[in-house]
Amino acid sequence: MLDALEHGYTHATHLYSAMSGVTRRNAFRYAGVIESAFLFDDMTVEIIADGVHLPPALLKLVYKIKGPEKTALITDAMRAAGMPPGKASWETGRTA
Repeated sequence: MLDALEHGYTHATHLYSAMSGVTRRNAFRYAGVIESAFLFDDMTVEIIADGVHLPPALLKLVYKIKGPEKTALITDAMRAAGMPPGKASWETGRTA
């Protein structure tokens, strides 16, 4: 993460999704991407705040640490989400 920051990265996409957390090597513990995103004040994060991808307790933790100014709410919904019932196309996101 330090290398990433030094090269201009300031945003963590889909916080918690497929990201490393604390790891232990021998008797030492090392921060992962998740902890680093919390640690660096300039780092912004994205979360899928649907209560499924992240449980309410983790959503509260992100809000408490990063605040609304450093948190982007995103979705992983396809383009046809919210469309009326029908056969949706994965390519166009439209119903047939």
